Amino acid sequence: MSGNEQMQAARFGTAACLRDFGLAIRNCQDGAASADLHSLISVSELEDEMGRLRLWAGNIGALQKGHSSLDYRLRDSKHAYDQVLKLLKELHQELEQS
Repeated sequence: MSGNEQMQAARFGTAACLRDFGLAIRNCQDGAASADLHSLISVSELEDEMGRLRLWAGNIGALQKGHSSLDYRLRDSKHAYDQVLKLLKELHQELEQS
């Protein structure tokens, strides 16, 4: 990962999770999702969770560039930044498996 990409990892991770939520929702609507996913959560619950992620991202600038971005604001707090990236990665992995 280049220095520029590393400085935007939270933005890229958040965008990937939103994209994964969209795919999971479409798969559920099309009947392409696994039976396990259908038994765990409904389409409306997935949409609610995606909405919560969008709200979180908007409130803290997770999808922003520049000085208003979460990436920029956490640049001096490696531990907090690493925790955010870890949670985004875990969410991404869970959504990919659905």
